[in-house]
Amino acid sequence: QQYNAIKSIVNSAYGVFGNRFFRMYSKEVAETTTFLVRELLMYVRDKLKDKGFEVLYLDTDSVMVLDDGKNISEILNDLIQDWAKKYNKISSITFSYEYHLDKLLLLSKCHYYAKIQGKTKPEIKGIEVKRSSSSKYEAKFQEELINKVLNKESEDSILEWLISEKERVKTLSFE
Repeated sequence: QQYNAIKSIVNSAYGVFGNRFFRMYSKEVAETTTFLVRELLMYVRDKLKDKGFEVLYLDTDSVMVLDDGKNISEILNDLIQDWAKKYNKISSITFSYEYHLDKLLLLSKCHYYAKIQGKTKPEIKGIEVKRSSSSKYEAKFQEELINKVLNKESEDSILEWLISEKERVKTLSFE
């Protein structure tokens, strides 16, 4: 809860100080809000690469790593402490191992669909499947298409499905 509260405050500060219509707008303050964590994540990415890991994705508070299903949080936390020495500090920042992904469709930054090992509910960020403003059809269509891609269906099979779906949507009610 404390982490989520701090994250909300930092994100809000970044948002308002980075808004050019805010009377206290300051690009420098907005950039400084994210500077240290961004620097830490770049450091971690580079060091993990040196250790033979492939980093798939970095975001404000997460790192997705090809780790063969091993919990590498100890390695990550050691990297944080190494990075903190640059500032003559001991960091209270820690990484935790949240879950292992079975499958990941990474569309762009902050836009992905991930199947988590041992869970039925996927992790969804920034795509229509999750948006409350999307129609039910749009969400179901996108999720089915994503599953076809993640299950490595053939391009011909997916195209055939798309053509049939294009016809089927014409028969559905507007609701």
